[in-house]
Amino acid sequence: MSIDGGPFENLQLPVYNGSVVDIGQCAGLGAANPLLGEEAFVGKSGQWLRESVNLDAFAGQVIEIGFRLGSDCASYTVPYDVDSVTWYLDNVRLTASTVAD
Repeated sequence: MSIDGGPFENLQLPVYNGSVVDIGQCAGLGAANPLLGEEAFVGKSGQWLRESVNLDAFAGQVIEIGFRLGSDCASYTVPYDVDSVTWYLDNVRLTASTVAD
């Protein structure tokens, strides 16, 4: 997320299910995950997930939200094919409530 035009920074969200780890399957292939060590949605869910994040802490600021996909060779089919990695993001909704003074 970028706040008031600043640099993008990763949000630490309580809905993440783990950390991106090096499982050692990419040794020597030069395909390390660019998000190594970051908290994220990891693994396979096999289904759509619905998550909700409270952004009240950023009220009154201009924010930009971005989404990143990081992968390594463990996600690819054999032979390692970057096009075989699939990640979907659907139905993003931002809602706000107003408070009367």
